[in-house]
Amino acid sequence: MHGTWFVVGADARGTTVEVLEGVVEVTGRDGDGSSTRLAAPQRALFPRGQGVGVGARSLTGREAAALRLANEIGLLSSWSGVGHALDLTGMLQVASTPPASLVVDGVPFGSTPLGLRRPHGRHLVELSRPGFATVSRWVNVGSEPDELHLALPRDAQLPSVTPPDEEEVRLVVSARKKHIAACYERSLKRDPNLAGTVELSIKIGPAGQVVGTSVSLNTVRDPDFARCLQREAAGWVFDHARNATVVYPFTFRTP
Repeated sequence: MHGTWFVVGADARGTTVEVLEGVVEVTGRDGDGSSTRLAAPQRALFPRGQGVGVGARSLTGREAAALRLANEIGLLSSWSGVGHALDLTGMLQVASTPPASLVVDGVPFGSTPLGLRRPHGRHLVELSRPGFATVSRWVNVGSEPDELHLALPRDAQLPSVTPPDEEEVRLVVSARKKHIAACYERSLKRDPNLAGTVELSIKIGPAGQVVGTSVSLNTVRDPDFARCLQREAAGWVFDHARNATVVYPFTFRTP
């Protein structure tokens, strides 16, 4: 779970998973192989014993900020109760033009604008975004709320583009073959004659992570199938590709 931040809650309906950082895979307990990968910032409800989420959606900026604040308090080293934590910490509001990834004291928190509760004292704020120069500022957090708004200058050197070769794409897809097949098998239960091709346009970020997907072609009649493939591809990571887009066709035929 290194590099992830997620919140799990359970009630009579099932288990709710909210992902603030990274990618989390949820697998059902009944051993049927069903699973769902949630990439931040997303929320989904998993009925008891099932690995397929229902009502999956992206978290709004306000919802993500509220979740961070509620869960940060419990992570403070000075924690001995809500009142004590509030006395020793202050609010830091950070915004930027354009929105950027925020890191405070070496800990990533997501995209601006964000409101954070930090211990009193000096903190190093870093803002970064592909195509822009990284900006760093020391700020003092006190008892009164502090606001910081920074403009990021464009980087004179744009990030290099390294598209994936065919072998790397094949290896990434092959590693998730079982999960891709599970998407198709679930759709086959609704339509035993389901067949066709879904082409996904997969955008790869500066660290090889998938930062976005879209459907460029869909001849399969079940729209849930394409959405399942998009959720699956959202968690892929490429070892060598950087800042590139690849279009991959998923073709399925009935036996």
